[in-house]
Amino acid sequence: MQKRGKQYHCLRNEGCLFISFTVDDHRDGSLLVVERWKDRISLDKHLLKIEVIGLIKKWGPKMRNEVRMYDASNERDPRA
Repeated sequence: MQKRGKQYHCLRNEGCLFISFTVDDHRDGSLLVVERWKDRISLDKHLLKIEVIGLIKKWGPKMRNEVRMYDASNERDPRA
């Protein structure tokens, strides 16, 4: 249930298109989080929020933050 709450919270942020959490390694207790943002401005605004700054301060030393940005063009429905 907490997962859905966090997902809903992210999707309430303007520009958040998608977020997903999954257990990466049960033994290590690691999670994999994937987010998709409309644009860099939306992501930057999200990262400046008090709750996000607090999360990073608390968990940052235990996190491996691998941000990757991709450019995509010509998005279309393959069934069309």
